Amino acid sequence: TIKHVYLQNGVFEHFANDELEAKGTWTVVGEEVYLAMNGKYICRIEPNGDLTAISYFKSGKRTKLPKESQHTFKKIK
Repeated sequence: TIKHVYLQNGVFEHFANDELEAKGTWTVVGEEVYLAMNGKYICRIEPNGDLTAISYFKSGKRTKLPKESQHTFKKIK
């Protein structure tokens, strides 16, 4: 189980199986959330508040994730 906790100070925590694995930063840019953690990832904000990972930056260039690699994080609170 993967869980992200988004704090108001722009920091997020990445948990795997209830163990903190990494921390990063997040920023809202229009209808997307940019996550910086071991690279920079872009998530689309869904109408219900869920986040779907859709792209990442590689060598400064935005690269779309293939459909089968796009994961959705369900909003809990």
